[in-house]
Amino acid sequence: SIDHNLINPLTRIILGYLSGAVLLGFGFKLKAKYESFSAVLVSGAMAIFYFITFFAYNFYSLIPQLLAFVLMVVFTIFTVISALQYNKQVIALIGLVGAYAVPLLLSDGSGKVLIFFAYIAIVNAGLMVIAIKKEWKPLYYAAFGLTWLVFANWLFTTFNVDEHFVIALVFATLFFIEFYITFLAYKLAANTQFSIEDVVLILVNSFLYFGLGLYIIGNKTAGQDYFGLFTVINATLHFIVSYIIYSKKLADKNLFYLIAGLVLVFITIAIPIQLDGNW
Repeated sequence: SIDHNLINPLTRIILGYLSGAVLLGFGFKLKAKYESFSAVLVSGAMAIFYFITFFAYNFYSLIPQLLAFVLMVVFTIFTVISALQYNKQVIALIGLVGAYAVPLLLSDGSGKVLIFFAYIAIVNAGLMVIAIKKEWKPLYYAAFGLTWLVFANWLFTTFNVDEHFVIALVFATLFFIEFYITFLAYKLAANTQFSIEDVVLILVNSFLYFGLGLYIIGNKTAGQDYFGLFTVINATLHFIVSYIIYSKKLADKNLFYLIAGLVLVFITIAIPIQLDGNW
């Protein structure tokens, strides 16, 4: 019917929202007796709401950008609350991480990259809130991998330095900070020991951001002159985190040593990156 335009775009969007609402209604009704099945229905409904809102804005231009943002924020808040209420990681996985597939599925090279990354940043913000209460590592891994995959795919295929330089640098920094907070939040709140796994995540996040940041800056005319400054900025970000951890005594000393070590690493790297010859 859609292929033959028997259903117009507005009707498609309305039917999409109705299908999500029906799923949500059944999910709530079945919660008392079938909690796990109810959780799957609720998470599926939230994934539908994400998709339909994105279709309505990006695909059909039926709703303005501001309304799309507001709806995304509302869905994210609702998904976070539902995941914590049910205490089911599946809701967060399907409802939040399922939403990361939207930019990959719908990217048409139209240049609406700002809404793509703002959308992902909103979903990541929901993840940060969950991270304070729960240590759901599969959720962290999926969100982390998909976010950087989407960003790197765009950066190496579509990125135009004159048009996208500020957007690329701002969102790379935002994603880095969001995952930094996500990986630290539960451990600091619960005051638990950091594992090798946690250390690896922090290091991968840090060096991914550093490498992609250098690539972005390097595409700018005379961008290499700012490599050292960008490296020092990385060191400064880690220094702020290590200072907060140390002054507030928020975690075990090994975490402080790790972050302080990153400060020294980036300061050291900045020297050969920026200076030449006898300098």
